[in-house]
Amino acid sequence: MSVSFNYNGFNYNYDNAALRSQLQSKGLEDTEIERVLGEIAQGNLASLRDLGLESHVQVVSLPQPSYGLDFSALDSLTGKLVNFSLVEVLRALHETGKELRQANREMRHAETDSAMTEAMNAADKIRSSAMFNFIFGVVSGAVNIASGLISLGSAAKQGMALKAPAAEMKAAKVEMKQVKADVKLAEAQTKLQTAKTELAAKQQNQAAAQTKVNESQAKMERLQGELDALEGAAPRVQTAIDAKTADYGAAAGEHAANQKNLDAAKVETKAAETRAAELETEVKGLAAKAEQANSKQIGSLKKELDAKKTEITALEKEQTAKPSPETEAKIAAAKHEQALLETKLQAREAQVEMYRNPTSDEALASAQTRMDEGNAQLAGPVGERYAAAQKELDQVVAKAQLTATKGQGFNSAMGGVGQIMSSTGSYLAAEEQAEGAEHTAEAEKARAMADESADFQKSWNDTLQSVQSLLKEILQAQNQANAAIYRNM
Repeated sequence: MSVSFNYNGFNYNYDNAALRSQLQSKGLEDTEIERVLGEIAQGNLASLRDLGLESHVQVVSLPQPSYGLDFSALDSLTGKLVNFSLVEVLRALHETGKELRQANREMRHAETDSAMTEAMNAADKIRSSAMFNFIFGVVSGAVNIASGLISLGSAAKQGMALKAPAAEMKAAKVEMKQVKADVKLAEAQTKLQTAKTELAAKQQNQAAAQTKVNESQAKMERLQGELDALEGAAPRVQTAIDAKTADYGAAAGEHAANQKNLDAAKVETKAAETRAAELETEVKGLAAKAEQANSKQIGSLKKELDAKKTEITALEKEQTAKPSPETEAKIAAAKHEQALLETKLQAREAQVEMYRNPTSDEALASAQTRMDEGNAQLAGPVGERYAAAQKELDQVVAKAQLTATKGQGFNSAMGGVGQIMSSTGSYLAAEEQAEGAEHTAEAEKARAMADESADFQKSWNDTLQSVQSLLKEILQAQNQANAAIYRNM
């Protein structure tokens, strides 16, 4: 909504919604915004100048002051004077002052126009410089982008050459990790199997020691009963009592020894149980890692199998289009490799249940066999495949150079994009600066004209008041003179 107001004869207007939005963007609260708008309505633009928003208030029209004077009041006063033609004198003074003020006004207009011209020329220079920098930045950025894309293209070609050996190395590494995980798991399962066997033996020893303790305890109780019977018999047979007492002592010593053996057996059994529990926890942890490695191996085998099927399909199309013994041999070899991959995949999928129940008797029973097979694979085909893939990828230096080239190309291209964006931002900022300079110059010109009009009006009002006061004094003096003449007649 457009708001208009008049101050010192000047008509101003501004877009209320846009100005409010600009004031809010400067971080002003609602109360501060209302204060600033109130000052604007009273013609006070100081707050807007401080905020750099003075250009949002536009001057619509300037006052058209009349530089003539109404001398009717002067005529009424001077008409009462006797033979006093002061009006003609004032008219002459007025014309002289009018010419002087017109000359001063033209000089101020010239100064304002000169300042306005300088401001406009400065704005044009800002635009010209910004346009040159913008064009230069865009061209330089485009060159950098092109250079970066060329580097990336070269790096991409080198990357395609390394793609196949890198894929083989990745597959070999996945298989190597999976076999190592299986071997670690099998070793732990073997230890757990041994620990469980030892635990069973300790438990048997403990049971046998418990049996002996029970037997010696029963024997002692029997001898104690017989001794009690002899003690209560009449007449007492001391020899029999002594013999039973000796037998009881021997039984008590045997019982103490049996109890000691039982306590030792319990300690050994507890240690074996702790060891077995620790190994069981270790086995479950290794089984989880092995299952994760197995899942990756299954995914890798599926990818290899899909690639091999695609290869076979392409070879079969080639053989159909142009039969040859070499292509037929390649197809046979590829199908053989496909069968091996399918066998590996089935074997890997069959291990899933073992990973999920790694402490079962079946899993522990097969641990030694699986450990031997895993070590054989590491020393044989799996290790050889990994070594061959590693040897093929000995182009690590080339790979590092490729990465550096990609990085340089990417950085160059992104630098070119950034340069263009920076140039665009600088150009827009310069354009805004130039427009701000023009608006400031126009506002200064309008303010100068308003000040000039206000000063002129005030000057003439003061002059008119001084003249009226002078005429009143002259009239008063004339009246006093006439009165004195009448008194003396």
